[in-house]
Amino acid sequence: MPYDTEPIDVQHSLLASLELSGEDAVRIEQVMHALPDLWQAYQRRLLKQQHFKGVTSGQIRLLNAMLHNAPCSVGTVATALSISMGAASESVDKLVELGYITREHSRVDRRQVILDLTDDAREIAATVRRIRIAQIAQVFARMTAAERDGFIRGLHLYRDVLADFPLDRDESLATVAALTTVDVPGDHEMIP
Repeated sequence: MPYDTEPIDVQHSLLASLELSGEDAVRIEQVMHALPDLWQAYQRRLLKQQHFKGVTSGQIRLLNAMLHNAPCSVGTVATALSISMGAASESVDKLVELGYITREHSRVDRRQVILDLTDDAREIAATVRRIRIAQIAQVFARMTAAERDGFIRGLHLYRDVLADFPLDRDESLATVAALTTVDVPGDHEMIP
């Protein structure tokens, strides 16, 4: 799907203050439009599948996190998803009701509750993984090897910037204000 190449005024003024214009500004706008569209399309397609009826995208994410950590505690789930204990507990409660997670008291420490996935939940998580692999394989089939490598490097760089970007509102605004120039490599430059 083509994306608008004309930045909207508020974003354009920010891009101008960062001394970004021309192709770099257009590319940033394209990414800013593509990311939410990508996530929404992924969620809509995934949740329309028959075997995911009644399960939200957040619950699928929780099941996937548990696939790599179960058996585990609610605290482990909260940490894996970077959510609060309360939010993790609430999601786990719903998945227990749906029959996707079991709870047992630890045999070592009766105060600790151990969560595990049911076979149905493991199948859902495995199906999500197979779907993601098939979708990515289709994208990769339309790219050259260099484009695939650049795409992967770009995702890793974006993840790293997100991880390092300040969470505090004032700090994040100060970081944005401090950016008077952003070095965006052109097509001829490779990001290490």
